Amino acid sequence: MGWIAYAVLAYGLVTWILPVPLTLLHELGHALRLLAWSRGRVSVHVGRPPGRQVSIGRLELHVRWLNSPRWGWFGFYEGAVDGPSRARRLVVLAGGPLVSALALVALLAAAAFVSWPASILIWVPALAVAWELFVTAVPMRYPRWFGPYAGWDSDGYRALRMFRPS
Repeated sequence: MGWIAYAVLAYGLVTWILPVPLTLLHELGHALRLLAWSRGRVSVHVGRPPGRQVSIGRLELHVRWLNSPRWGWFGFYEGAVDGPSRARRLVVLAGGPLVSALALVALLAAAAFVSWPASILIWVPALAVAWELFVTAVPMRYPRWFGPYAGWDSDGYRALRMFRPS
């Protein structure tokens, strides 16, 4: 198989197959830490609503596996940290970008063990995870062209707001 075939396959992976699992992994990075520090239910939503609902104890997953490319990258979590601990809220916010960073490191490590044309199947998803990490960790309010996220605050922006005097 030539490099063009690998590139087309990688494009299909990043456009149609990987967005939902990578977004779910990112949101679980937030949710699992939140479950440890709350008594209530924690919900994770990925993809265009309504998604299929699965409950695992206090964790509710609302996932729609088939989406348009833009909606596959859409996800958020709902729940509250018990008590006023700013440090705990900050760790919950950092959980998603941290898991994305770990996924990126794992993909880059895997790319080192794969030969050139096939490594495209790892490098392209690694670039997608790097982009996800960047747009969630950098403090920003998402612009209109971010589709379903338009007007929302990134994880980095929400963390930064915690340190502003009220």
